[in-house]
Amino acid sequence: MWVFVVDGVCDAAAYHAAMDLISPRVAGQTQATAEAQDNAYYRSIYLEAPLGMARIAIEGTLLDVNPSLCALLGYEPEQLLGHHFSDFFWDRDQSSSQEWLRRLNVLETNRIFIERRCRHAAGHALWVSISVASWPGPSGWPQYFIATFENISERKALRQELARNEEKYRTVLAATAQGFGLIDFTGKLLEVNDAYCAMTGFSRAELLGMNVAELDAYENPASIVVRITDIRRLGKLSFVASQRRKDGSILSLQIAATQAPELGDRLFFFCNDLSEQQATVEELYRLQQSNVKSQQLTDDVYGMLVHISETTLRQVGQDLHDDVGQILTGAAMLAGTMAATLAKAERAESGLARQLAGLLNEAVDKLRGISHGLFPVDLESAGLQAMLESLVKQVRSSTAIDARLQHDHSQPQLSAEQSLHIYRIVQEATSNVIRHSGAKRMTIAYASRSRGLVISVTDNGFGIQRERRNRSGQGIGLRTMAARAGQIGASLRTLTPPGGGTRIEIMLPLAAHEKASATPEELNPP
Repeated sequence: MWVFVVDGVCDAAAYHAAMDLISPRVAGQTQATAEAQDNAYYRSIYLEAPLGMARIAIEGTLLDVNPSLCALLGYEPEQLLGHHFSDFFWDRDQSSSQEWLRRLNVLETNRIFIERRCRHAAGHALWVSISVASWPGPSGWPQYFIATFENISERKALRQELARNEEKYRTVLAATAQGFGLIDFTGKLLEVNDAYCAMTGFSRAELLGMNVAELDAYENPASIVVRITDIRRLGKLSFVASQRRKDGSILSLQIAATQAPELGDRLFFFCNDLSEQQATVEELYRLQQSNVKSQQLTDDVYGMLVHISETTLRQVGQDLHDDVGQILTGAAMLAGTMAATLAKAERAESGLARQLAGLLNEAVDKLRGISHGLFPVDLESAGLQAMLESLVKQVRSSTAIDARLQHDHSQPQLSAEQSLHIYRIVQEATSNVIRHSGAKRMTIAYASRSRGLVISVTDNGFGIQRERRNRSGQGIGLRTMAARAGQIGASLRTLTPPGGGTRIEIMLPLAAHEKASATPEELNPP
């Protein structure tokens, strides 16, 4: 720095006069240097830029190109310079290009963005994004144009693929029976499909922009916000919600909502209408209750039939024993007396009288067996085991079936009612074996188990299915046996053993053993 000092004092006037003399020359040198530096700087950016760049004349010819543009199009600089920049478009359309340049020339706009398909030197097409801006001259009018070129082929392909996928997804969403919706984090509906519109009764135009809180039948907006927060925190959430249709009716929906990172500040949901399902469940429940009542009524009817049957059997058995039995016994005694009298008189008819007495005594024995079966008066005194043994002996003596009784020598404590119903079930099962099974062997068994008393009747006959086909009135005997089992808290099963045949199994739980024994009056009410 120069300092002007006169007699030790700074001369400001001299300083300013000197500066006035040298400033223009210094300023000119500084401006030229700055322009040279700027030109070098911008030239460096132009040459090193990763985007293709070009200087274009007012009429559209290429004045200058950078290496990136040459690499983009696959040409050498001399192959590009002097050509109209639209010559490298795939369709070589200069008319639209000239219109863009005209708009820039008349300052209608200062920049134009276009996307065109260009021709690579190798012959294939590539999509290029082109930005053209005017470079003003000293007069203020465009002196030339600066353009940048970017290869967007991959981006364009991705956009097209995205558009195809979006159209595909829209088609799927339009066709699906599930409702679909897209909402933002405030709950505003951004997109819905036709199925959701049909569920709610609103049109698409009415739903878009509506908040889901406006549709909810019971929850308040604060609850909706909490639920959206839970979906964002968990990523997905499934729940049941009640929404109000346009007509005011309530719609029950099973909703599965998801927040995917690629969706940004949006959630999507799929939903199913549960209204019909709930109506079906309610109808099934009503039918089930009706079936329960019907089954209860059926059980009551069979219980009454069992009671009436038991009363009738007792009455018939007792009448046979007390009335018909006594008459036959008297007739047998009279026939015996007649045979003795005729024998003393040496009459030939004495032999016939003895035969008649024998037949009458045999009838008395059979009648006694029948009456005991109908009215087992010995059941309470002799016990269940003795009556079962008597039943087995009766089968062996009256049929060709090899009948046996098996037991574990246990003495179950049964009430009179339990013993009677078990005996009747075994009696009915035995009758079925004799009449329908075609069996050669039959086993009546009982044993005490940890779960209770198990009684079974097993045969080696045709099996339950064939037995049912061979007779009419299917299931009545089994239903009666099941009703008797139900009367004492037991269960009855019909099984097919591994070797074939049929097994009727009664299981009387331990708890049923603890029931109070019934009195004869209770079993045979007046």
